[in-house]
Amino acid sequence: MLWGIPFVCVGLFMVFGRFYSDAHTRSRTLYGVTNERIIIVSGLFSQQIKSLQLRTLTDVSLTQRRDGAGTINFGPTHSMNSFFPAPSWPGAPVLRSD
Repeated sequence: MLWGIPFVCVGLFMVFGRFYSDAHTRSRTLYGVTNERIIIVSGLFSQQIKSLQLRTLTDVSLTQRRDGAGTINFGPTHSMNSFFPAPSWPGAPVLRSD
């Protein structure tokens, strides 16, 4: 029984907890766009800062919904991202084509 409890907890996290973890991480992610770069501040337990130079990005695309909200993609994207837009696990890579 003592060995079974950790396995049940890990299993529950894999089934349910990862969605809450991903939602919490996304709610704490901040984006800044200037005329030179994109700055992304994210992280669940520690703050991570990523900076992308606009002049080095090859593709920029905008998908806008009827309510005015939308998604901006920087860089090339894989065609399967339209079917599966977000990674299934926090930190999992999104399919890309080079």
